[in-house]
Amino acid sequence: MEGHCRKLGIDGFVSVLDGAEALEKLRAPGPRPFGLLVTDFQMPGMGGAELVQTIRANPALCKLPVFVFTADDEHKHTYAKHGFTGALIKPASSETIKAMLDSITARP
Repeated sequence: MEGHCRKLGIDGFVSVLDGAEALEKLRAPGPRPFGLLVTDFQMPGMGGAELVQTIRANPALCKLPVFVFTADDEHKHTYAKHGFTGALIKPASSETIKAMLDSITARP
């Protein structure tokens, strides 16, 4: 993922190990530098569903686009009910990542 982002000229890629660490980074004091979160659905500790529900419940973070990055394309139509903005199906290519980014910038 990080390599594809670099190829697309995306700066500021931050990688974390689990949902709790992602929340820690998102809640850190100072300016909110994150314009997007891409998370696995299944992670140790706090998984993607719990992470996105926590983000949606936080007024300071609730509008953050959150995409689930998963190999499970059978259930891609159910991710919205968890609060995800969309799903990025593995394996992702630079083109599918660009399409995801374009979908965010096209939003009002």
